[in-house]
Amino acid sequence: MWLVITMYTLFIDTHFKDVCLGLYNKNRLIDLIQEKDIKTTSEITMPLLKKLLDRNKIKLENLKKIVVCIGPGSFTGVRVGVTIAKLIAYLLNIPIYTINSLELAAFSDGYNHELYGTLENNGVFIAQIKDKKIVGNIEYYKNSEIPKNVFICSNDDVSQLLTDFDIFKEESPFSVNPLYIKELNINSK
Repeated sequence: MWLVITMYTLFIDTHFKDVCLGLYNKNRLIDLIQEKDIKTTSEITMPLLKKLLDRNKIKLENLKKIVVCIGPGSFTGVRVGVTIAKLIAYLLNIPIYTINSLELAAFSDGYNHELYGTLENNGVFIAQIKDKKIVGNIEYYKNSEIPKNVFICSNDDVSQLLTDFDIFKEESPFSVNPLYIKELNINSK
């Protein structure tokens, strides 16, 4: 008798006020936990991860890879998600893949727009994406200055759209870092 152990992919996105954790088997979403308008990402992410694994009767060691959204977005939220992903990848010696929140917005939209945005507490980070890559700088707009032709991802069920994990960049847990926008191009109209 053969014992077959299924391996899973964990998706972690904590870049804004939501915590989104997805569990995949062969690029197919099997379960999703999403908590919205979280003020304490650092307190809720690990219990949600435990809940996700427990309700699917999956052990942590059954994860074969991790995909994490590295920002830009909430400073604390991004750090929490990236730190958890790095720690699990390192401890289990499994690959970690990254995507930024602007690429995630473009992917969820099917690349049907040219400008994509991701929310931040007081505004939006915006980038032009062509050929599935960011062109130029990521810019920051205050809420009152957001251009009208920007697709802003709402983060609703984004992880359900992640079916092609080959688009993600594999990295060492030691080299994965949050995408912080330190010098912003603040645009004013």
